[in-house]
Amino acid sequence: MPFSKTIQLYIFDGNPNGRIMGELSNWNGRVYKISRNELPAFSKRADAENTGIYFLLGKDERNIDTVYIGEAERMLTRLKQHLRDADYWSDCIAVISKDNLLNKAHAKYLENKFYLLAKAAGDPPC
Repeated sequence: MPFSKTIQLYIFDGNPNGRIMGELSNWNGRVYKISRNELPAFSKRADAENTGIYFLLGKDERNIDTVYIGEAERMLTRLKQHLRDADYWSDCIAVISKDNLLNKAHAKYLENKFYLLAKAAGDPPC
């Protein structure tokens, strides 16, 4: 029998296309949806430098949807590096621990699992 869960979404600016934070009941993680130009606002969050994994969403040079999967011990610092290094991404999904109990090994494990899932999904059919 499936268990019920509560998902709580917080829409920061009242704009569903803007910054969003999601939490699942009885889970010590948080998921943030942040656009590239909203990183300065995200930097004001107390947990912005927590360890986690992230997905950079954007378009490649052929204008095809793409995702980059990464991990970071300091999320905000790593995302700022991507601002300088890569201009293809427009949005980020960051998954972090609320209490910062994830370590580098946890993050690398999760990054690998999500990479393998994405690789197994392959290219969508035409």
